[in-house]
Amino acid sequence: MKRYEDMTWKEHKLDYMRFMYGDKIAEYEHCKDDGRVYFNIYNMIIEALNDLPDEPNDYICVAMNHQIDEDKKILDRIRLHFDNKAV
Repeated sequence: MKRYEDMTWKEHKLDYMRFMYGDKIAEYEHCKDDGRVYFNIYNMIIEALNDLPDEPNDYICVAMNHQIDEDKKILDRIRLHFDNKAV
């Protein structure tokens, strides 16, 4: 694993998303409810990041950071709902 200082902007974002949100992907992949929404949003973020150059210009970074922050709010709400659901 690279040190943070040696990572590109893109690598940092991908690493962060996989670390914070990737652990639920296998669990939510076959859901037909909000778990599937989580799966789809996560994959859209990863796909969008993979389509960017390693160091996009500042305008793109700001726009992506803003959109990812909004999407993370949705992912966090879905995760909280499922984690607090009675078994």
